[in-house]
Amino acid sequence: MNMVVIGAERGLGLEIVKELANRGHSVVAGLPRAFVPDELTALETAHPDEIFHVQCDVTDEMQVQQAAAFCHEKLGELDALINCAGIIVDSDRKNLLHEVEIPALRTSFEINTIGAVAVIKYFYPIMRKDADAAFVTIASEGCDIGSPGTWIPAYALSKCAVTKVAGIMNESVKDVRFYSVHPGRMRTVMGRDTWNMEADESARSLISMIESGEIHNKGTWYMDYKGMNMMPDAASAQEEE
Repeated sequence: MNMVVIGAERGLGLEIVKELANRGHSVVAGLPRAFVPDELTALETAHPDEIFHVQCDVTDEMQVQQAAAFCHEKLGELDALINCAGIIVDSDRKNLLHEVEIPALRTSFEINTIGAVAVIKYFYPIMRKDADAAFVTIASEGCDIGSPGTWIPAYALSKCAVTKVAGIMNESVKDVRFYSVHPGRMRTVMGRDTWNMEADESARSLISMIESGEIHNKGTWYMDYKGMNMMPDAASAQEEE
């Protein structure tokens, strides 16, 4: 498969690239800055015809457009894209919503929501136009408006917004499937306060769903990394059954 992983500098994105390389896929890793992690450099050296990287800061529209052109040149049409680009601003871990620093709120939406839409705008045209093609945006579990919570409010709001993006896209186009996926509470820089699993577990499960096409059979566009329905009414519906 030809795949792109945005936000592959570290954490889940890097783990996904490593797992895809191990499984023999062709991958472009989108990085937010010029820095290339040693693990990615090693993968490119070992797989010079399959693994590539490109700078892709999702807040820079021109750079996203150029990254899409690079990916099309290297891979042709894409079978799947996984957008892992995301941020939790440090002040968001201690401030309640009424105490939020407005620049932190803007940054959260710029990367987590608007950046995701920019990726869709420029990468959707180079996706293989097939209902089996998968466009995945990494979302969050904190999107149930019936259980609002108070922690990391700027992040939660931005992820709640981006979760709906998949639903809107699936109504807008029918030749590519879009998904918002909660990756689990991973031990990463972002998940350092709440983790209960390693990022490679999430990477393996998500890739297996995409490889097998199982992701398309879940009957939902908002799920976790194992394919469990994360829609707000899913739990109550299951209880009633």
